[in-house]
Amino acid sequence: MAKWLSNLYNSKNKKGLLLAFRGSGKSSIAGLFAAWVLYKQNDCRVLIVSADERLAKKMSANVKKIISKHPLMQELKPKKGDWATNSFTISRNKELRDPSVMAIGISGNITGSRADVIICDDVEVPKNCNTFLKRELLREKLNELEFVITPNGLILYLGTPHTLKTIYKTN
Repeated sequence: MAKWLSNLYNSKNKKGLLLAFRGSGKSSIAGLFAAWVLYKQNDCRVLIVSADERLAKKMSANVKKIISKHPLMQELKPKKGDWATNSFTISRNKELRDPSVMAIGISGNITGSRADVIICDDVEVPKNCNTFLKRELLREKLNELEFVITPNGLILYLGTPHTLKTIYKTN
């Protein structure tokens, strides 16, 4: 998974879909990937989107923990400011309006935000994909990400299909 994420990051194709069974470590590896991206490019803005904000905060907290504890990332820890779980800014070169990492639920408001990397982690869950209308609403919310991602930005979808009519269709 990590090699595939690295290849995606370095490729011209800036959309990826990682489907794997529950418990395979998708979210954990994606959290490591987000920290790695920030290490490589400290001005990067990562938006984590999940089915609900609680789930997105879990990944954000994981990224924060990696930055806090990894010896190579100590210079990224902010010297001042809030180290919140749902939104935080690392020490970076540019003064940007958006935080380095922001976690939000799929129904949250992202209007006016910008991100260089968007990680959609388990946006499809049983309660939001069990009818045609719910799947259509979910697709509409995901289409809004196109207005947030920067040119040449990367959008990563990770999850486990929860219905035969999954939003993660690849064909």
